[in-house]
Formats: sequence, structure tokens, C-alpha cells
Amino acid sequence: VHIVYLTGRDIPGMRHGVVDALLTHGFPMLDAGTSLICKPTFQDNDKEFKARVVDQLIQQHFNVVALVDNEPTIVNMAADKSILVVHFTGSTWAGQVPLHTDALTLASFVF
Repeated sequence: VHIVYLTGRDIPGMRHGVVDALLTHGFPMLDAGTSLICKPTFQDNDKEFKARVVDQLIQQHFNVVALVDNEPTIVNMAADKSILVVHFTGSTWAGQVPLHTDALTLASFVF
């Protein structure tokens, strides 16, 4: 398994903080089987960026098994690509679109 952390946070302003947060909370980060992909710039649209990266991973013959995101628009985009999707409800923005019917929900990463 190769874990890809795909985030809407940008490289220049937020990448370092993302790495620190993942390590602080015990997520696998420095292993050979992990990658972090951040937006090149803050101005890039999150949905377009993430859709492009997911398409690139699929074109590179990665078997994209699951996508976890807090934004229903991102979850819905991945569900439309027949990817197992999980909506992380812990930090959803108000006023979002209805969630895809195939989406699972998760309120916390702590069990």
C-alpha cells in the first residue's frame, strides 16, 4: 500500500505545517510508502487540483482505493470515479452540496 496525502494546502505557505501535523498525530509520513502532494500555490482551486491529481494517479496505474476528505464536493468527485470515498465530518464547511449516496462518513480518526 502506498499512502498519498493529497491536500489543498499550498507548498510555499503550508507544507511544513502539514508535515509537522501528520508526524505529531502519528500518521505514517516518513515511510517509503507515503507521499505528500500539496497545491503549488494558494490560489489553485482545491477541487480542480485534487481531481487533476487523482486522474494522474489513475493514469499512472495506481489503484486508487479510497479517498478521505472533509469537503463533499471532493468526496463526490472521487465517488464519480468509482473510488471508495469517506467523508470526514470533523471539519466540514457550511453550505456544502449534498453528499454522494455511496460515501461513508467518519467523525474522527481516533478509535
